[in-house]
Amino acid sequence: MFDSDSSIEPVARLEDNVNKRAGHVAVGHRGRALVWGGYMENQVENDQYWSSGEIWLYNSLTQTWASHRTVGDIPSKCSGAAATVMEDTMYVVAGFHKIVVSMKSIREGSQSSLAQESSDHASDSSDSEDDESGPMVSSVEIANSIWSLDLNTYTWNKLEPGGDPPLRCDKTACWTFGDKVYLFGGFGPPPSHMNKLGTLFEFCEDPTTTSGYGSYTRGWSNQLVVFNTTTKKWEWPVCTGQAPSPRAAHSVSVVGSTAYVFGGRHLDTRLNDLHSLDLITLKWSLVVADTDALDVPVGRSWQTMTPIHTGMEEGGLVMYGGFDNNLTALGDCWRMDLSQQPSSWVRCRHLELGPRLWHAAVGLDTSQVMVVGGLTNNILAPSFVAKHHAEKVLFLRVAPPSLLKLCLEYITKHRDLFNKEVEELPLSLKRIVKIRCSSGA
Repeated sequence: MFDSDSSIEPVARLEDNVNKRAGHVAVGHRGRALVWGGYMENQVENDQYWSSGEIWLYNSLTQTWASHRTVGDIPSKCSGAAATVMEDTMYVVAGFHKIVVSMKSIREGSQSSLAQESSDHASDSSDSEDDESGPMVSSVEIANSIWSLDLNTYTWNKLEPGGDPPLRCDKTACWTFGDKVYLFGGFGPPPSHMNKLGTLFEFCEDPTTTSGYGSYTRGWSNQLVVFNTTTKKWEWPVCTGQAPSPRAAHSVSVVGSTAYVFGGRHLDTRLNDLHSLDLITLKWSLVVADTDALDVPVGRSWQTMTPIHTGMEEGGLVMYGGFDNNLTALGDCWRMDLSQQPSSWVRCRHLELGPRLWHAAVGLDTSQVMVVGGLTNNILAPSFVAKHHAEKVLFLRVAPPSLLKLCLEYITKHRDLFNKEVEELPLSLKRIVKIRCSSGA
């Protein structure tokens, strides 16, 4: 349930806090959805990044949002990070981070990992203070750091693993399997340790970033890097098979002992290929090739792909939205039953509830996938074109709900018919019903 120091308010009052963001992360934990980070478009004077010291929690039984403050080594504000949960710990990796840096270091070019996009003013009063290196300003850094958040105490810890770290990147994807956190792909500066690890991945430069005034070379990779939570070290596993091409803004889902990688951007192309990685044998396989076929989702980036239960051991995948090669925000939904051979996508028009890109999705239970946040129009349009954020959370019903949830839905809609019965419920159930009714759920 909720912590005593969390703020609980009706959904209608709080949804803007989770919808008006993009480049955020969302994960599931013990029946809840957790939303963190990201930024808001159309912010001219105010800081566009959401607080990194606050996490938003959604309880699917009470259908309410709650915010919770975090403590410890709080990450810098960011977008484009990746997150995953292992037991009671959330791990956050990489991302495009807002930092405070001296003008002197920028002029001297000593911060090779900084994007040369420092602002003329800072969002916090401390940003404008001088130190021994001169005036301080806001800038951004593409990171390869990893943080952990204890989901019982809400305490952050910035980890310092041994071994060779990942390439600095954002728009990457990560997942857990066993006692390891995996990271695949991303967009960022060239690797500094290419000679040592160059045979384990490919890096493809973005030609639009390699020339001109203030150029800051970046590109796509297909790095596969593992943080071993037991040894506290980064590892670069040696895989067999043909790995996916370098990409960013792709999707990853884990079903059983297999990770599935879909789409993302490579150079000027947004892909629709689907690859699998056997997490036991570390062998890559191509499931569906990049294609223009009509019965396959069009190539895209910034979509979500979520594992779902199908009643079969193999499980399935459900994909929503994204951004296509025509710079269009997509609102289509596709499902794949992994027990069916050959593997194929089936469009689910009844689950299509409007366009989304750079949103996040969480499987709340076996029956529902939550789609939260994101933008609904062209994210790459000129600055004078307003970018529109999502207005509501979407709930995709991918299977029949549990008997408990069916009963809660019915009682909430017909509260006046069950006044006496609600009062006789066990305290925990009575509290759930009353919260749902008071929030307008």
